[in-house]
Amino acid sequence: MPTLARKDILPPESVFYSMFETNNNEPRFASGRRKRLVLNRLEQFRGKTEGKVVEFGHVVLSDRHILILGLIEDFAPFSDWMQAVHCSLVATINKQEKRTGHLGRRRPTTHPAEQDECLLKMLFAIDYLPVKVGEVESPEQVTYSSYHFFARGKELPWTKEITRPAVYQRLGNTDLERQKAYRELGRKFYQEGILDEYMDEMLKGRPVGTEKYRRARSKFLAEVSRKERLMRAAGWVFAESFGVAYQRSPLRILKWFDAIETLVREVVAPGPDPPRPLR
Repeated sequence: MPTLARKDILPPESVFYSMFETNNNEPRFASGRRKRLVLNRLEQFRGKTEGKVVEFGHVVLSDRHILILGLIEDFAPFSDWMQAVHCSLVATINKQEKRTGHLGRRRPTTHPAEQDECLLKMLFAIDYLPVKVGEVESPEQVTYSSYHFFARGKELPWTKEITRPAVYQRLGNTDLERQKAYRELGRKFYQEGILDEYMDEMLKGRPVGTEKYRRARSKFLAEVSRKERLMRAAGWVFAESFGVAYQRSPLRILKWFDAIETLVREVVAPGPDPPRPLR
């Protein structure tokens, strides 16, 4: 199953979250120093976004970091931002630990989300993720997330560029009213289990929203994935056909038949498996 490109799934004005996981969920970001390193790198290279990506929230866990974002225009500046951040992170951590190789099992993945009310629940979900995975007992104990920005109005070096979404602004008429409503509503949603599904989907790297939205989005992603597979299979047939024309060896002919079989399989019986996480 091919990995889908952001250009296929992120039209302008998309709301999405980006997640980066370490290899085998190793706690590379467990210390406060490492968490600050992640957030400082995100700020250091923010200029790569060219003002076309809006940040709504973030959290850094021991083995991953998650950003909640909005796309204003082109997806390419976001890709440039993530590439610069993680190249720098890998170089720094490898030097500190005297290791080589990749830091994560794959590049940061992108997952679409439903807008408006879903966005507020996504913010609550990343606030309570450290509680769910057992790192803390309360979001009040989490320093390296956007919780204190929305719940307490606390400004930190890595919260200066956060944009307050409209759904947050509607929580009250003043900052103090919004902060109080944010704390109370988030606690209520968590205690009632409303955020469980959101947190599970985030940890697994899936589209987030209502059941109807997730079904529609999964269907769309599966169709995009199928078209990508068809294009690749057709490319294999063309390449092998060109090879057979100039080198009619048994191995080449066998590869040509395999390519045709793959193409036919994709046309008449596309696999039901969901697409892999988005790049």
